[in-house]
Amino acid sequence: MERYEGVRGQQRVEAIAAAIEASGGKVVRAPSPSVAPFEFEVQFPDGKQLKLVCYAFTANKYDQKGRPLDEHRLQVKVGFHASRD
Repeated sequence: MERYEGVRGQQRVEAIAAAIEASGGKVVRAPSPSVAPFEFEVQFPDGKQLKLVCYAFTANKYDQKGRPLDEHRLQVKVGFHASRD
């Protein structure tokens, strides 16, 4: 997994952690806000744990002729990789 050093992600890490807590989860280990992707260890209310890997960046304005001025673009990828180790 490619890592990016020197990221200014304090607000993003705090927002993700707050969302995890607000949805009933517990952040067992929070990531460094200066290294992306942000890797959280999260515990669910039933005790199960999950490693959450987040590439969290702000959306860019989509400045293309003919597109609305308030349009932004972003990319979302949802995936699950499980190994049978």
